[in-house]
Amino acid sequence: MNHRLILTCLIVLLCFVGLSPKGYAQLKGFTGYASGVVTATEVKQIETGGLADVKSNTAYTEQTIQNVGSVSKTFIGIALLKAQEQGLLSLDQDINQYLDFTLNTPLVSSEQKNT
Repeated sequence: MNHRLILTCLIVLLCFVGLSPKGYAQLKGFTGYASGVVTATEVKQIETGGLADVKSNTAYTEQTIQNVGSVSKTFIGIALLKAQEQGLLSLDQDINQYLDFTLNTPLVSSEQKNT
């Protein structure tokens, strides 16, 4: 999964609540951040700031490797809603209908759907 695409989703969410990435980083006490704007074919803009490593005073750059953590859940949620909007899937259907493997979970009986 492209981390720049995930960061773009985060930027959209931050703008929705009225914060710039830099403002959010300062508010939450982050030492460094990267954000970007991408299209389907190109990276339009990348912004970085702060430090990747405070101890060594290493700047946060476009090459800094960033763990995406829980941000990926937001991205997947947005992607699923977009796919539903485009008629590519239904959130009411069993997920196994869309997978090339069978998802079994002990929390869902065989009579229920994995949605």
